[in-house]
Amino acid sequence: MRMCDKDKSVFGKMTKKAVTLLAVLLMASVPLAAFAEDEPVTMDQVNAILKTTRNFSGMNLSSLDLRGLDMNRAVFREANLKSARLDNAKLQEADFGGARMIYIHLTNADLRRANLVNADLNCATLHNADFSDADLSGANLELTDLKGADLTGDNLDGVILKKTKIIEAVNLDKAKNKDKVTNK
Repeated sequence: MRMCDKDKSVFGKMTKKAVTLLAVLLMASVPLAAFAEDEPVTMDQVNAILKTTRNFSGMNLSSLDLRGLDMNRAVFREANLKSARLDNAKLQEADFGGARMIYIHLTNADLRRANLVNADLNCATLHNADFSDADLSGANLELTDLKGADLTGDNLDGVILKKTKIIEAVNLDKAKNKDKVTNK
């Protein structure tokens, strides 16, 4: 067997997620062991990824303090952000599709045009967060505190708002599919 055929067989057995992660690690010079399935990512690794791919898909970012960071257009698909602090973070056009964001803090965060389709924001604190023109379709906002949040122009199709605190100037102007929200 030629060497290149051997290499193809090794990479051919890797999942697309594993190949993407390997590429990120090689570009960012981050140790491979740092991304064990349940092992949280460190701040050094976050900073390295922000300088390269901005792709945190499937990674464990739980309990990290990411306050004030510029993470515009970053990808967090299926990532674990449980109890993370993203207050005052810049997250315009970020992709949180299917992300686990329970107990997350997004006070004063800028999430304009962000994708939060099917994200789990159960028990999240979203005080004064700007979600203008974001896609929240299918998101779980159960027991979430939306005090002062701006949902202008959002897609709310299938959003779950059970026991959600919608008080003090939550802006739902021009929100799409308000009639398809679950609040029972």
